[in-house]
Amino acid sequence: MNDLKKTKAQLLAELKELRTQVATLKSSSSKGGDHSLETLHQTFQAETEHQGQWQQQRQQLIYRTALLIRQSLKLEEIFDTTVTEIRNIIKSDRLIIYQFLPDRCGIVVAESVSEPVWSIKGQIMPEETFPYDWVAPYQQGRTRAMNDIYTDPHLSQCHVEFLEFLRVRANLIAPILHQNSLWGLLIAHQCSTPRQWTASEVDLMKELAIQVAIAIQQALLVRQQQEELIRRREIETELRQQTQLLDLSDEAIIALNINRKIIYWNRGAERLYGWTKEEALGQKIESMLQTQFPISLEAAHQTIIEQEYWEGELLHIRRDGQPLIVESRQVLQRDSKGNPEIILETNRDLTRRKQLEENLKINEERLRLTLELTGIGSWDFNLKTEAFISSDNVFRMSGLDPKTAAPSYALWLEQIHSDDRERVEQKLQEAIQNQTPLEVKYRVVHPKGHICWILSKASFICDQTGQATRMLGIWMDITAQKETEFALKQGKETLKLFFKYVPAGVVVVDRNMCYLMASQRWLDDYKISSDDTLQGHSLYQIVPEIPPKWRQIHQLCVKGATEKCDEELFIRSDGTEQWLRWEIVPWYDNLGKEAGIIIFTENISERKQAEIALQELNSQLEQRIIERTEQLQRAKKNIEQELLERKKLERELRKREQLLDGFFNAASDAKVGMCINDLNFRFLKINQALADINGYSIEDHLGRNLDDVLPELAPTLKPLWENVIDSNQPINLEISAVVPSSRGVMRYWSVAYFPILAENENLIGIGAVVIEITESKRLELEQAKLIEILEATPDIIATASSATQKVGYCNQALRKLLGVAPNSPVTDLTIADVYPQWAYSMIQNEGIPTAIREGIWRGETAFLGIDGEEIPFSQVIIAHTFGTEAVQSVSTIARDISEQKQKEAILRESDRRWQSLLNNIKLIVVGLDLQGNVEYVNPFFLSLTEYTEPEILGKNWFNQFLPADIQTSLTTTIFRELLEQEKYIYYQNPILTSSGEERLIAWTNTVLRDANEQPIGTVSIGQDITESEKLARMKDEFISVVSHELRTPLTSLQAALSLLYEKIIDPTSDEGQETIEIATEGVNRLVRLVNDILDLERLSSGKIRLEKQFCQTDGVILAALDQIKEIAKEAQIIIKSEYENFFFWCDSDRLVQILINLLNNAIKFSPQNSIIELKVQQQNSPMPSLLFSISDQGRGIPSDKLESIFDRFGQVDASDSRAKGGTGLGLAICRSIVTQHGGEIWVNSKLGQGSTFYFTIPLNKH
Repeated sequence: MNDLKKTKAQLLAELKELRTQVATLKSSSSKGGDHSLETLHQTFQAETEHQGQWQQQRQQLIYRTALLIRQSLKLEEIFDTTVTEIRNIIKSDRLIIYQFLPDRCGIVVAESVSEPVWSIKGQIMPEETFPYDWVAPYQQGRTRAMNDIYTDPHLSQCHVEFLEFLRVRANLIAPILHQNSLWGLLIAHQCSTPRQWTASEVDLMKELAIQVAIAIQQALLVRQQQEELIRRREIETELRQQTQLLDLSDEAIIALNINRKIIYWNRGAERLYGWTKEEALGQKIESMLQTQFPISLEAAHQTIIEQEYWEGELLHIRRDGQPLIVESRQVLQRDSKGNPEIILETNRDLTRRKQLEENLKINEERLRLTLELTGIGSWDFNLKTEAFISSDNVFRMSGLDPKTAAPSYALWLEQIHSDDRERVEQKLQEAIQNQTPLEVKYRVVHPKGHICWILSKASFICDQTGQATRMLGIWMDITAQKETEFALKQGKETLKLFFKYVPAGVVVVDRNMCYLMASQRWLDDYKISSDDTLQGHSLYQIVPEIPPKWRQIHQLCVKGATEKCDEELFIRSDGTEQWLRWEIVPWYDNLGKEAGIIIFTENISERKQAEIALQELNSQLEQRIIERTEQLQRAKKNIEQELLERKKLERELRKREQLLDGFFNAASDAKVGMCINDLNFRFLKINQALADINGYSIEDHLGRNLDDVLPELAPTLKPLWENVIDSNQPINLEISAVVPSSRGVMRYWSVAYFPILAENENLIGIGAVVIEITESKRLELEQAKLIEILEATPDIIATASSATQKVGYCNQALRKLLGVAPNSPVTDLTIADVYPQWAYSMIQNEGIPTAIREGIWRGETAFLGIDGEEIPFSQVIIAHTFGTEAVQSVSTIARDISEQKQKEAILRESDRRWQSLLNNIKLIVVGLDLQGNVEYVNPFFLSLTEYTEPEILGKNWFNQFLPADIQTSLTTTIFRELLEQEKYIYYQNPILTSSGEERLIAWTNTVLRDANEQPIGTVSIGQDITESEKLARMKDEFISVVSHELRTPLTSLQAALSLLYEKIIDPTSDEGQETIEIATEGVNRLVRLVNDILDLERLSSGKIRLEKQFCQTDGVILAALDQIKEIAKEAQIIIKSEYENFFFWCDSDRLVQILINLLNNAIKFSPQNSIIELKVQQQNSPMPSLLFSISDQGRGIPSDKLESIFDRFGQVDASDSRAKGGTGLGLAICRSIVTQHGGEIWVNSKLGQGSTFYFTIPLNKH
């Protein structure tokens, strides 16, 4: 096939060589006689077979090389195989691939040698090895053959010596061009002997150099793709790590597309809302969460689009139906063209905080009302500034007007009674020094002289160093309590004196008849020396002889009855008799219920004994009785008065008890637990809050010991209570424990244990105040964890005052950047110290004002490192108001983006190079997703198919751009197996252009995968092989035709010569003459074939000039018909001609050649007895010309072959050349001749009816 590409010089050289061989044969013929003819025949046959084998090996090598390129991406493997195969075919001593380096030196990158001593692989050649005047032709794609270095006139002596050093005697060089530049050379060396390189070897080297160039281009492209994939995987890995960090956030982080459908859903969102990521993705967020905006959804969305940011509180509904209040921040991201692309949304749950805030408001209101209703005042004393703040009740207790008085520490001291002032101030200083709670009672003198008693209690608030900074306390007016205590004390003393000196027996018992108190007379009557041992004993144990009758009367009186008797005999346990007068009355508690009875007795035994004597003195006795009765009545009145006073005191005590109960209940409402225990740790009083903490009811506590109620906590609490008892000092501390109300859960409390003293300053009990701080403790732990995270994070985190711009806090990342020691203070560090001037100006003019105005600012700035280097950072600034209307401070979070900037620059450069490569490469590049939809095509594809990008992108490749007959197989089999098994990496199939034309493409397919090695699509690189396949097919057909055309005359020639040689036929006989004619005809046929080939080559290359002259149509047509009439007669075809005689300017011989070719074809394909019509007529449009037409009644030509038959070797069916004869060159020659005349040639045909060939010859205006 490649012999057709030989130049005229090469053909002449081969002809000269053939003539030499013929002359040699003639010479040997004269010496050897008939033996020379046999030698000629054998030589010719051997040469023919050798040429066939050579062509077959050449095609196989090219095919194997091309196949290797498609099957392997390793250049070394392709190079090694290529040089080995070529050397084996052309039988050279050494074959190398030489690559030019950037400095114009070169290196041998691949080699195949017959002897190891000749190896030069890896050697670097100097620039002078290939002079510029040699390189320039190589860059134009020209080859160079050197048969012998000693006879080549273009070599200098220095160059010859260098080639001798490399053991090169002859070489053949073919350039390897890559992207229109010289990459290297494919070189064959003959090391020891000269060599005459043939044209076939030159063509082989040239074609294989092209294949090597294709391999280099493909390998470099794949290498770039692999590097790009690696870079993409690195980016994907970084994105995946950032995604994992986002999943660690407790906040819900959500990404939405512009239609507000969820495209990202982190684990924080899963925990907050209850939907998994798989369930949430693709859902419209407002529909799924039933979002309620403070404004309309449309207005909020419009705000995000216009301002690129929105924040506020939203109401969401969880999956379980529970409502959530969230703090939402939504930020818009745009694509590279500035179009809205993604909305990033972060949501923080505020439901618990809202509930706590509401509960706090309720508790504050309850406390305020409690203090207001109870008359308790509150005060706040700043120990550093001595600022003193108090509530209105404090002023009212002091007798001052809250509207006019100004609170101060001095005013407070001034109002204290002078006798109490020193004691109070001493206790205050002791409390401050020891940081212990303050509790002191003192008198306050009103401006008008009125004195009232005050109970003041206070606790401390400390700073982070543990130093007390403030005191918070309460004032309670205890004047009434003091007065009641004084009155109660006085009443007790009076009652003691009454019982001591009352002249009657009086005993007081409770409802259970337990002894409480008795008069001295009663003790004397029953011979009891002291009542110290009687407390808690039953009256019936003390006086067991009390008869059942009296006991029944006692029970009646306990229920409210009053009984008395003037005289009754009472028999003592020792048998003595006593006459008694008695009266029994009930007594009542502070609730008005019967609490016991009082028994009045009088021993009248002596009176009975002296009754007679008394009767004598009746009048005196009656008088004395009257007096005695009066005394008794007075005493009774006194007792009744005492009882009234006692009831009054009891009512006061009841009020105080109610007040204490109210205080306990109010504390319980405020979640403050309180209790009072005796010295044996028995619970005397407890409120509901503490009872709930302990996990038991109030009733289950009262009267029970600590060990009985809380056996688990007793070992912890008892040492603390014993310490209070021993030291008589209060204890404040934090404890943690598991209590029955929440088993298995560790809880924390702030507790205060304090002694309860009697009036005599004796310890009588222990009080406890318990406040649960589990939540605040958790917040402290969370805060500590947050601080640890802030210190450990590589991001810079800092806060600064908005007024002074001094840094208040910075984490270790900023300290490390600035070279500041880990624990050294940063109070002198300002914002200006950490930024370069341009960044500081941005922060001052844009960052902080935007954060103050909008709450947050984001941007890219730079920090100054310890050596003054500017380091780029991505920074966020947040303004803080701390509940006020003014901004108090600003915080910042900054991330070092140096590496990111470098990666972005590298990625941009990579994208630029990749895009430049795709835009300029003369190969098709197509990217498909998993569904076969087009994601990318390069410009070369668009220019080849004449599509536009909008017509391609997003469309299904298999349904719209492939012929219908292969769509299903490619989609269901090949594409799926490529994705799943990576089959069909190399594949060929036709595609459709926009005009519907099919183009055959050879594809190299690559599966694209994500970071998890899952396929995400394909990228295919294709080469348009339509023309090369067509040319190859035409060449194959031509070889078949030429082989047939050569074989037929050669066979006849061989047979004729054999007959003559074997003397089977006498050359002088008629049969011998006919045989010689057959041989002659075979030679003539070979000559015509060669002439057709040479004519077409000379016509195409312009080496044949037309000999134009004025001609007449009848002369041309008659000449053609005269030459073709015998052929028509033999085929039984009738030729009719119809024409006028015109004068025109043409090459008559070439025009006759056209007519003969067209008429000969018409005869070949026409049935016997059919008619061929030849017509000539003049036409004036589009230009004056003669229109020649030749019509036949043959089989016709398919519509898809109407153009291709005019190509070289083009035939409707390759079998026609074997059946009908011909080379497939006739119509190509006709078109070339017509074109050189300035005309056109074409054909119209209908299958089964025949064809008409037309061609035009312009009429010369002369």
